[in-house]
Amino acid sequence: VKNALINTQGGNTSAVEDFNELNPYVEVASTVFDGIPLAFWSDWVHNTSAPSQANGYQVGVKLGKPTVPWSVKHGWGIGYFYERHEADSAFDGFVDSDFGGGGTNHQGHVLWLSLATLTNSTATAKYASGEEVTGAKDHEDRLQLDWVTKF
Repeated sequence: VKNALINTQGGNTSAVEDFNELNPYVEVASTVFDGIPLAFWSDWVHNTSAPSQANGYQVGVKLGKPTVPWSVKHGWGIGYFYERHEADSAFDGFVDSDFGGGGTNHQGHVLWLSLATLTNSTATAKYASGEEVTGAKDHEDRLQLDWVTKF
């Protein structure tokens, strides 16, 4: 008897029962402008078990790292990425739940700004704009505000 994972996000098609994923990630990072970090990344996934709609990717850039509260040089970070996940590229219960309402079959843009506010604390504003890859082309815009404190 074969047990399938239960899909609760609503992106995967019913034809896919197995997920065998290739998922390489590449990041190139350096410092620019007198020590401010800059990074470019690419994350690709391919589900070898899916007959179609089996690819997903994310490409992005980030500048700065908010580590020193209210510092002009080290108190902020900004980033952008574009993401596209076809319906069967990954098990949608494990895909970013904040983008496009969660799950797969989404594509779009994400932009964020983070500020170091206290020692070990950041405040982040993130804007995401996504739509379905196939289907009704439903669209979702989301503004998310987060406060994170690390111990």
